Amino acid sequence: MAAGSSVESVSVDDLSVSDLIRLNRQTLYALRERGVIRTLSQPQGEWAETLVKLAYGGELAPKSEKGYDVIAPDGTRLQVKARALDYPRIRSNITSAIRSWEFDKMVVVLLDLSDLSVAKAAELSLETVHDNARHRSHVNGSVLIPNEALMSQGIDVTEQLQAATRKL
Repeated sequence: MAAGSSVESVSVDDLSVSDLIRLNRQTLYALRERGVIRTLSQPQGEWAETLVKLAYGGELAPKSEKGYDVIAPDGTRLQVKARALDYPRIRSNITSAIRSWEFDKMVVVLLDLSDLSVAKAAELSLETVHDNARHRSHVNGSVLIPNEALMSQGIDVTEQLQAATRKL
């Protein structure tokens, strides 16, 4: 595709399942080569980490770091939790498990299911995360329900993450 072209002009309707899987893998490889993601797993989490890194002007934590994902310029350790969902219908969705509390703040990023655009993002204090987390023994950790009540307890950083998206 030429520079400035739109993905809206690409149709995947006639592609087989095998072709779609191959296209997905090729896309993940291209995103990794461009430094947007670091692994070939599904991109929601790493996409959100990259946006937080850009929005905060920070650095990604080492891949092996279990407690946080981004280090802000002031040294603040940010844990990033992302959900791709049909926003605002988010009542039944939960974040991935929190198994380590070695972070200073958490940025919860809600992504639109259709295109992974940032629908809503909030920076939550560690205290807010502790107060709202629910322990789930079957995942050996705690989870959050990223509903309006939770998101309104933090600092809205939606515009900053949307601006970071436009930089890429």
